[in-house]
Amino acid sequence: MYFPESYYNEYTNSYCEKIGQDTRGIIKYNFNNCGFINNLNYNIEEENAICFFGSAITSCIGLPWESSFAYKLSQQLKSKKYKAYNFSQGCMFVDNAEIVKTVELTKNIKNFKPIAYVIQFIGLDRRFNIKYKNGTLNINQEDNLKLFLELFKKLEKILKNDQWIFFGCDGSESDIPVDIKEHKNCLIWNPPLIDKLLRDVPGPKFHEMISFGLKNKFKTLYNIE
Repeated sequence: MYFPESYYNEYTNSYCEKIGQDTRGIIKYNFNNCGFINNLNYNIEEENAICFFGSAITSCIGLPWESSFAYKLSQQLKSKKYKAYNFSQGCMFVDNAEIVKTVELTKNIKNFKPIAYVIQFIGLDRRFNIKYKNGTLNINQEDNLKLFLELFKKLEKILKNDQWIFFGCDGSESDIPVDIKEHKNCLIWNPPLIDKLLRDVPGPKFHEMISFGLKNKFKTLYNIE
């Protein structure tokens, strides 16, 4: 089994300068051998990979990849030469079910043993259509919360023997239970967008803040520094 599918496979081993809400044409988005935004190719035999999952926020849309919290974290951890493996789908309207599915696919890759996993959840109201690569919003908050709680339990089971941290960028008033917000693996739920770019993506200060928080959390939880 190989790495999860990228929905941007037309850019595999190539690049684009306009993607999603970023129509400025001033950033060169490099796509690696697996079709994900990154400045390095992925190798199943890599022993120091930290895998990142999420939305356009994790893919660092609006900024160069080197400004992402994922890349910054990999550089700030000094005990080994860690490498940030990005499995977020750029500007696709992915939902949390898609994010958890990608975590599971990555976890099940034979002989691939990442150091850790970082999961960025997105709005609970999202529903991703894989066939058409688009999505809709579900306004039923009760259904949204129920589905998310099921997905979270599934994620806990998938990563029960692994080192992992999550945070949420829900952006809504979802009534997330305290046991998730205060979960030992939770960095933060709905971190403030202390700076913004384009329509709705965070800027460099946000990525710096998240990378710093993750660095401290990895040291506290797993003695990774």
